Amino acid sequence: MKITAQAARNEEPLAAIVFDLDHFKQINDRLGHPKGDEVLAAVGSVVKGTLRDLDFAARYGGEEFLVLLQGTDREGGRNVAEKLRVAIAGLRVPEVNGVTASFGVASVPEDAEGREELLRRADRALYVAKRSGRDRVETAQEDSESTLPPSSNGAPPRDTETAGA
Repeated sequence: MKITAQAARNEEPLAAIVFDLDHFKQINDRLGHPKGDEVLAAVGSVVKGTLRDLDFAARYGGEEFLVLLQGTDREGGRNVAEKLRVAIAGLRVPEVNGVTASFGVASVPEDAEGREELLRRADRALYVAKRSGRDRVETAQEDSESTLPPSSNGAPPRDTETAGA
């Protein structure tokens, strides 16, 4: 990602937010994929309406999203993630009994030096949010890597409840 290299080169902070819609698989299974697509579109609108023009957001997997916030440290990223969390929880989609999301936040240079480490730390913080009850924001912390179970590829272990929920 050029954004991470640019942040490092300019010695500017960059926050990464990785978030996942809680229990999204149940929406698809119970109400069908068209309703799931409607939820994803509504979330996309919330994200677009919350971020600045210079920020980057993309779908990062089935129901997972990535947001990069230029010139933003970890605490600023946490604040944006909390705004997103509240806005998503306030979504009203017909036939859907509420939508919530869990968020992980990390930043350069506070938590990581490069792109892969930044994304890994944000993803691990997301894992902590999921394991801590969902519908919450967690940030990368200095000791967070030592508190998670090891995995073979450096990413947090994911079960079907974490990955598809």
